[in-house]
Order: sequence, then structure tokens, then C-alpha cells
Amino acid sequence: MKKIAKKFLRILPILPIEWMVEKILKFYHIFYIEKELDMFDRKQRVGMNFRHYLPDTKERIERLRGVINKRPVAIILQGASARELEARITELDGCDICYLGLNAFRVVEKHILQKINRNFSLVMCAAAPGRQMNDVVDFLERQEDNVLFSEWDSFHPPEGDPLHPQKMPQGFDFDEFINKYDKKLLFFSGTPANLLVRSGLFLRVPSIKYPLHFPEENSLSILLSLALIGGASRVVIFGADGGRTNTRELYFRQSDPGYQQFYPYRYVGQSGEHSMEQRIMSDARWFNAMMPLLIERVYKLYELKPIDIINCSPQSHYTPLRKLTYDETFALLKSFKRDAG
Repeated sequence: MKKIAKKFLRILPILPIEWMVEKILKFYHIFYIEKELDMFDRKQRVGMNFRHYLPDTKERIERLRGVINKRPVAIILQGASARELEARITELDGCDICYLGLNAFRVVEKHILQKINRNFSLVMCAAAPGRQMNDVVDFLERQEDNVLFSEWDSFHPPEGDPLHPQKMPQGFDFDEFINKYDKKLLFFSGTPANLLVRSGLFLRVPSIKYPLHFPEENSLSILLSLALIGGASRVVIFGADGGRTNTRELYFRQSDPGYQQFYPYRYVGQSGEHSMEQRIMSDARWFNAMMPLLIERVYKLYELKPIDIINCSPQSHYTPLRKLTYDETFALLKSFKRDAG
């Protein structure tokens, strides 16, 4: 099997990257996923191996499920289309929704969720937590049932790693951080999709041995997978544009100081913004190639029933998910109004 894969990898440098990702994942799916699930059945589902992550990760997942509590989940990203959510969020006041955020989450909380006195219940911060450690600590200090989703490498960035470029603040003690906020932490492991076969490419996506390993090229794909694992009854994604749509701004509230603090390398003039738009659109193509297989994988591995997943950005460059307008999406979410009695 590995001999075949190595021959396949030799020709990859001359092929388009998105085609490469799609073919590799289908290759993995055909030869490993079904075989592994059959083996899982034969072992009478004795359990997945969570030893690669924080201690008691299985219990941490159960806590996450308690936080989500079978509610609909709203993932709010930083695409410019989230401007309409900012204008209309009060229509969702009183709806029993679990909100999930990503990276520069305080900008969204400040301009959107605070209008209805809500906060994120889960934040994924794996890109550069050192840039916003004050916000991360503030999030964990809240007297709320919330979860920080991250990975070990984010707090121990390898030298020169472009995916984890920011070192932690001087004096930061990782062990003390883990001990203090232990019950609110859930870690995954990210795996670059360009690893060689001998490095574990065909093992390190969600599997019995590696149930929280994910290709790390697109954060939304990981966060969406976690929402499914956490037992969401429905997932709605706001601000998932995957590039410029019909607005001048590329990001939601991109002039906000908190956002610029998190992404300082994005504000280097027009050429820098163009470069970031190309990167975002490339991430979207990765998502389009990977996400259908990841969703199927997560459903089967965690024995989940498929749920409705909506992208509330009709002009989005993300293609695998059902797209609805704000009016259509809000009509669905308003059915989850809390009982006034």
C-alpha cells in the first residue's frame, strides 16, 4: 500500500494542490476508512485511543457535549458578510443557541454578541494564541461553562513554523496554564496534509488511533468537525466567505484594533491584503476538497446521525455546505426561542 502511495506522491509537485488534496483524501478513504471501521466493529467498539492528547480527553469531549447540550450551534467567522449578522443579531435574542468562535473572537463578541448579552461558549484558538493571551485568559476566567479548543504546538511553536508564528509572552508558564484551566481545555493535533506517507499521512486524520487529528490547512474544517463531535443539533456558519464577496472589506470589522493586533502581518498595504485574499481563497479550496470526506468520517467514527449544516453566506466560496440567506437562516433559528415561562 505504501509503495503505491509513494509512487503517487512523486508526481504531486507537478499537480494542482487542490487536486492533490482531493485525490489523496479519496485514496485514504477507499483504502483505510472502511477497513478501519470494519476492524472497529469486530473489536465490539472497545473505544478510541485518546492518549495523544490531554489526559482524560474522552471526559473532556463529554463536557463539551454538556456545554452544547444538543442545541443548534452558530459558528461566527470574520468574513465581511458577518456585517449583516451585526445588524440583525437582536432578532436572535432569546434563542437557545450555542455560539462558537475562532481566533480573533473578541472582535465578534464586542460588535455582535454583546448586543444580546451573549458570549462564545467555545473558542478555537490555534493560530497564534500568544498574540491574544490576555483575551484567552479573560475567556477562561469567566464564570461560565465554556471550552478553549487548541493544540499543543500552538503553545510550543517550532522555530520558523509559518502556521504557528507567534511565540508565547515572556514569563508564560504552560504547565501552570494547563493546571489552572484544566477543566476548560480540549486539545487536538493538526497534521500538515503534505506529509510523506512514512510520516503518517494516511493515519493522522480522525481515526480510531487518532480521533482528534485533523488536517490543519483550514481552521473552519476543524471547528465544524468539533461542533459535530460535540453533538450539535444543527450548525449554522456566519461570515464564512472564503474570499471577497460583494463588499469592499475583506474581513468583518477589519479596522478594529483588536483584529489588527491578532493579524498585524495582514495590514501591510494593498499588496498585503491581496496576498491574504489569495491565501483565504486557497484555504477555501482546501475546505471544498476535504470537508465532505471529513464530515462523513466524523459521522461514522463517532456514530453520529447527519445533521443540517448551513452556510449563511449565499455568495460564499465555500461550496460543500447548503447556502441560505439571512432571512431563511433566521427563520430556522427563531424556532429555538427559549420558553418565556
